[in-house]
Amino acid sequence: MGKGDDVAWCVGTDNIPTYILLESAGYEPTLPQADSITFGPGGARLPPHGYGFALGRVGANVESVVMHEDGLDVTATISNGYWSAWWPSDTDATVVDGSFTIETKSGDTNTSRAEDLRGYPSN
Repeated sequence: MGKGDDVAWCVGTDNIPTYILLESAGYEPTLPQADSITFGPGGARLPPHGYGFALGRVGANVESVVMHEDGLDVTATISNGYWSAWWPSDTDATVVDGSFTIETKSGDTNTSRAEDLRGYPSN
């Protein structure tokens, strides 16, 4: 969601929301190369209503992002230069440590480990 110079991301239930400020006046986010993504932040809410989440920026040529986390393949939503995903989770892990498969508009795919993408564009 956006208001003025601010862009924020929200996921959760009515009584357990998570808000993260992504852009604000004077803050320049790291932009990925055309065929890549940036990753961060990510985390989790604990059971009994547990879920994991992750988000980042997408390059102009990225068609889809699929996360492989907690034994699931989660297709991310892509909108306005960002990708985001959330999934039900029974674990209490707050670190995303799976992998991402990135598909470009030309049909090429690349799978990278989450730890290799934290805060940096993928190759």
